[in-house]
Amino acid sequence: MKKKSKPGFQNTGISTQYQNAGISTQYQNTGIPTQYQNTGISTQYQNAGISTQYQNTGISTQYQNTGISTQYQNTGISTLKLTTLFVGF
Repeated sequence: MKKKSKPGFQNTGISTQYQNAGISTQYQNTGIPTQYQNTGISTQYQNAGISTQYQNTGISTQYQNTGISTQYQNTGISTLKLTTLFVGF
């Protein structure tokens, strides 16, 4: 006896366990949950609070939009001091 498949998913390439999960075919086995599928945020950064453009920069979450470049992150040198240093010359 032939097993009947659900009409809506017959030719989609979406396996049974993903059919109603909102997970599209290309993301089925990636470990990327639905809300991150098309964000460009890779698996290891999904819950880090690190947005796409900062993923591989070495800039941690708290410095993302501060204008502090990687080499100054933990030096105690604020953006304001950096500007003063460079303008002072």
